Amino acid sequence: MRTLLKLINLRLLGAILFTFVLGIGAAHHLGVRLNFLDILLVFLVCICLVEMRDFLAAYYDHPESPWTTLHRDDELYAVLRKVKLPLVLQAALLILTTGAVLTVILVFRKAVNIYGVVLLGVSLLVCFFSATPPIRFEKKGYGELVESILVANLVPSLAFILQGAQWHILLIMVTLPLTLIYLAMKIALSFENFGYELSHGNRSITTRMGWRRALQLHNLLILFAFILVGAFFLLGLPWGFTWPLLLGLPLGVYQIIQLQQIAAGAKPGWVLLKWTSIGLFFAMTYLVTISLWIR
Repeated sequence: MRTLLKLINLRLLGAILFTFVLGIGAAHHLGVRLNFLDILLVFLVCICLVEMRDFLAAYYDHPESPWTTLHRDDELYAVLRKVKLPLVLQAALLILTTGAVLTVILVFRKAVNIYGVVLLGVSLLVCFFSATPPIRFEKKGYGELVESILVANLVPSLAFILQGAQWHILLIMVTLPLTLIYLAMKIALSFENFGYELSHGNRSITTRMGWRRALQLHNLLILFAFILVGAFFLLGLPWGFTWPLLLGLPLGVYQIIQLQQIAAGAKPGWVLLKWTSIGLFFAMTYLVTISLWIR
């Protein structure tokens, strides 16, 4: 059990918690009547989707699995050697079953409309094919992109739609910039292990593109995220939701400067870069969420 618990990504769960509360905040702002039990059930469904993906990925990466591409030097390799292969699959299926039961409860509570069914189906397919052969997005350099869409788009959308809310453009306006910031964060965090991943054949968006193109993409993602915020403001996004997002601009510029300095040959400050990139996403998410709840 202790080994299985090590497969849980607490940082990812923290990001999901933040974006989930953002989705609930958007529903609250638009006057949707919230039900605490429905909120809890939907949050647990989101956790089940993500953990199902992680445990399925661990099953196919297990040293005894014929599909494994995990290198012996990877930290996860040592963890998975301590647990039997069937147990990992059983855990994944148990999580999937739990999510299905919770979904049925939501259906009986009439919390799921047609939009919710479609969104749940899309989220399930994204999580499933992200971890299982033959697609395995995570092993083909698309894992960061899929995770960004899952965390910053699908999770808040599920939180919003499954409270009985109708689709609203406000949700896109506040989550799309965060999606770009999250992807930029994942790219920034991958640079520290770029040499290791390249030498061991691990596929990430950085190794797939090359560090120069990945650096350019990182910079463009941050800049375009704030350009989107400005464009959405001109298209009708209230100023009360615009300025909390724009407060992250100085931190975003500083993140770009850090990576540019590393690319120019400066001594890498990986810890500072890590806290800058993580802090930018969480700060922007927190500020816009607070604005949604108090307005």
